[in-house]
Amino acid sequence: MERQKEKEEATPAGFEAAGAAKDAELSAGAEKAAGAEKAAGAEKAAGGEKAVGGEKAVGGEKAVGAEKAVGAEKAVGAEKAAGAEKAAGSEEPGEQKKPKNTTPGQSKRSRKTGVTGKPAGRKRAGRSRKAEKPGKNQDAAMRERLVKIEAILRAIYPEAACALEYGNDPWRLLVMGRLSAQCTDARVNLVSGPLFRRYPDAAAMAEADLTELEGYIRSCGLFHTKARDLCEASRMLTEEYGGVLPSDMEELLRFPGVGRKIANLLRGDIFGLPAVVADTHCIRLCGRFGFTPPGKRDPLLTERVMTPLLEGLDSPGFCHRVVLFGRQVCTAVSPHCSACPLHEAGLCAASPLTPASPQKAGRKKTEKRTK
Repeated sequence: MERQKEKEEATPAGFEAAGAAKDAELSAGAEKAAGAEKAAGAEKAAGGEKAVGGEKAVGGEKAVGAEKAVGAEKAVGAEKAAGAEKAAGSEEPGEQKKPKNTTPGQSKRSRKTGVTGKPAGRKRAGRSRKAEKPGKNQDAAMRERLVKIEAILRAIYPEAACALEYGNDPWRLLVMGRLSAQCTDARVNLVSGPLFRRYPDAAAMAEADLTELEGYIRSCGLFHTKARDLCEASRMLTEEYGGVLPSDMEELLRFPGVGRKIANLLRGDIFGLPAVVADTHCIRLCGRFGFTPPGKRDPLLTERVMTPLLEGLDSPGFCHRVVLFGRQVCTAVSPHCSACPLHEAGLCAASPLTPASPQKAGRKKTEKRTK
């Protein structure tokens, strides 16, 4: 039988049959290998999907855990805040603890060390007694110097009279005082003669025609305003005061065209009351004497400064003497300092012999600025 098989295989038909059998075996092996590879791929894919699903599950669990942790922290913080608020609300206003060394403007470092940067027990200079003494001493020195100046001026001008020639008539002094605004006393005296001959009293001037009145006072300047003020003031004096001039400052200031200078002139010369007539010469010389600050040519300031200094003295007479002295010796332009008795006595602020004064201090500051 074996020999017969070998013979059959040795024949061509046998060769074909053997080749077909081998091909069948090879194809079967290939199919098995392909099936094995597919199975392996399917298992790998399944394993990958499972791995991915596992990772996702793990990530979800981690995220859930993180959210829970954050929520727990928030809850703990809220509980702490609520506890702090309850604790703060339970304390009474009077029992609240105050921080130590809480001085306004004090730094943390100074609060710890206790050093504030300012010497303890330091007082304000404006309220100390030592700061008040120099002012009193200065006022006393100015008063003493003023008394000496007044005595020298009284010796030079024993008869101190007003430069306006009003004939001791209060109404005429009122009229001439109004005309003297921005006008010389000499011009007013010249104009007043014909004026008072035409209008001898307040009742006559109250009924005056403005155009005619302006013609009489035209040379004094500001004649429109002055004529209107004179008519109204004469009418007020006649109708409201019965022709009698009042002595009260507030009453005098009610008259048209009357300011503090004219009111003080009337109070001092007519009623003999203490008054400071702060005219141009008085303002200028009080500044030159060193009683008022330099450059402060203010009539109200001059009146306020000189009134207490002239207390007990002849203040109206002092003002008249200052006017005469300012016109003759201490002129505004080129004053005659070489012939000035105040300059020789060292009582004028312009004199190098005079102690430090506000005017000298102002000059020194001006010189420094110009340099």
